[in-house]
Amino acid sequence: MRWFVALLLLALSGSKAFATIKFCNDFEHAVQFALAYQSKDGWVSEGWVRVESKACQTDSKHPDLTEFYWRGETDWIKTRGGRTKWSWGKDREFAVKDTSFSLTNSDQKIKGAHLVGFIGPVKINAPSVEVTLTIVDAKGTMTSISSEGAALESDPDYQACQTASGDEAIAACDRAIGSGKFSGRLLANLHVNRGAERHGKKDFDGALADFDEAIRIDSTIALAFANRASIHYDKEEYDAAIQDLDKAIELDPKYVRAYQDRGDAYREKGDLSQAIEDYKKALSLNPSDKQKASIENALSNAYVDRGVDQKDENAELADYDEALRINPNNAVALNNRGATYTSKGEYDRAIQDLDLAIKLKPDYARAFRNRGDAYRGKGDREHAIADYKHALSLNPDDALKKEIQKALDELEAGTEPNAPKPAVTTP
Repeated sequence: MRWFVALLLLALSGSKAFATIKFCNDFEHAVQFALAYQSKDGWVSEGWVRVESKACQTDSKHPDLTEFYWRGETDWIKTRGGRTKWSWGKDREFAVKDTSFSLTNSDQKIKGAHLVGFIGPVKINAPSVEVTLTIVDAKGTMTSISSEGAALESDPDYQACQTASGDEAIAACDRAIGSGKFSGRLLANLHVNRGAERHGKKDFDGALADFDEAIRIDSTIALAFANRASIHYDKEEYDAAIQDLDKAIELDPKYVRAYQDRGDAYREKGDLSQAIEDYKKALSLNPSDKQKASIENALSNAYVDRGVDQKDENAELADYDEALRINPNNAVALNNRGATYTSKGEYDRAIQDLDLAIKLKPDYARAFRNRGDAYRGKGDREHAIADYKHALSLNPDDALKKEIQKALDELEAGTEPNAPKPAVTTP
């Protein structure tokens, strides 16, 4: 199972800004915030982040923004004359919906979407420390960008720690951390970046020390907890990984990667129902296309795992069916469903699934062994022997090799073999 260190490193080293957006509400009623920004596919608007009166909330979803627009809006509020809604935004129009939303330019005319004014643009000096969007009162707003951003822009070690990779990045992080120039969130960010680079070099102890220090300095950085969880995962400390991912999700309830990673940890523990729940939650949060494909693959495999554990063949088949609905190209699910069909005496359906598994994975020894079993069940001795021999040529593990050789010897000797145990496996 793959842990998402590569994505982590890309997120840390590839950005041109390190912007944390903080939503604050000094108004007497709760306010919902929405953002609009330009992506490679055009303008995107998304929301809502709800902030109660006299409170703030930090958003860690958009570390790479250099320019964006924003809007504030209250719920409908009862007044003497009926009801009213306060809103803040006027400079440029983007589409919103009354429910949570993520809309592109092309979505502006979909049902429930309507255009409203946003405030902006807010331009960020890279790397910024924090952009604070504040609702002051029924009419006033305030936007502030940390004054340290401009100074950091000219610091070569901070920049290199963020944008370089490998030994170069680690050396720059070392210099920046040792300089004494940085404190608070900036210093925590340096430790997060260095920890990621150390993790990439398999220096797990060094990476763990950096993530621990980042969290000690600033315990509100969801990424630090998610990264520390990846170390625990690599060390097979799944409970500790889950604990850190719980905290990352608490800090950022829409953190797609944290839900996926927690699903991976639960899957390794054998808690497949919880893993499936986390993968489904991750998919509900509008992941990128690349993230979606990865999550769907993990979810499909979790259903395969659960199918293997089922005691009832019909329940087992139901899990394999669901795995294949999510990912029709899951060769292990096809192999396992084929083996289960053979066990039920449905040989033609078994062969159909196993043909597909072998097409997807031509060196799949288990699938050839299972197709041989299905052909043997049908009485097709010639095809069964051919599949067994081909399976042996693919150098299966010793246990599977022994089973195949026994079945092959019995067929070639003309004796009736005992019914085989289906060769199912986990992805």
